[in-house]
Amino acid sequence: MADKSDLTLHADEITESDWTRHLERVPRSNLFQDWHFGEAMRQAEGQAPFRALIRAGGMELGMVQAFHQRKLGLITFTRVLRGPLFFQPTPPEIHAIAIKRIKRAFPISRLHWTTVMPEIPPSADWDAAAASRSLQAVMDGYESAWLDLTREEEVLRAGLKQKWRNQLVQAEAAGLTVEEGGDPGWLLDAYEAQRRDRRYAGPSARLIGALLRSKTLLLSIPGANGAPMAGVLFIRHGRDATYQVGWTGEEGRAVNAHNLLLWEGIKRLKSQGVRGLDMGGIDAEKMPGIAHFKNGLGAEAFHCAGVYL
Repeated sequence: MADKSDLTLHADEITESDWTRHLERVPRSNLFQDWHFGEAMRQAEGQAPFRALIRAGGMELGMVQAFHQRKLGLITFTRVLRGPLFFQPTPPEIHAIAIKRIKRAFPISRLHWTTVMPEIPPSADWDAAAASRSLQAVMDGYESAWLDLTREEEVLRAGLKQKWRNQLVQAEAAGLTVEEGGDPGWLLDAYEAQRRDRRYAGPSARLIGALLRSKTLLLSIPGANGAPMAGVLFIRHGRDATYQVGWTGEEGRAVNAHNLLLWEGIKRLKSQGVRGLDMGGIDAEKMPGIAHFKNGLGAEAFHCAGVYL
């Protein structure tokens, strides 16, 4: 690896095609570091994206997308969500140095605060690296799970939890029709109502709606009256995808429609060459039912170490 003391950020003239190409180099990409997510944040939330490549000498090591938001016309908040990302396995020390470089680019003052949630799991080595660079944890990190879609379909199905697989078999036997595409407005409305009712802190329907310019996969199952009984939305980024929205009504729950939609989504994403699926966040404390359902897929749990000031 190049000299760690020479690590720098380069933000000049980065185009969408450049960013997309670099994101495809990341072993596990995430939606928060995707170009379209940055543009959606600008449009829906008024948060301007900042993008930079991370280099050491003449070597490209990784990339980072941050978001700037000004409040009351005076105070600016800069956030990095699940970044920076690196193009190859990178030791915690390099993560810490990169974060310090990012924070140096946006120094903290009375009118500017910068926080970073790095895409790195908690460990003693990370704690030591963060402490050596005076990075202070102020919040818990993001929790989700990752499903490896490079495995054979038979292996993926065998990895389903028994109850989840039994429900899938029942849904397949029910003769349900899975439809792809269409207007996602109904699904976003249902998602936003559910988000408000459960006080879910995930992306707003407005933000997700702005994201629909990116590569998406919308699947739904019509009910007896023709209206959808269930729907799911996946969003692609780099060589991976995120399960972003899911909703099922009473009619759909009675026939395990959501199990069928998720399984169909996995198969279709896999056939498109998608490498891995991020389950889009898992919160066992606030949403135990949804967490239990997502965990039924047998995906690998992961946890970001925290949010650092």
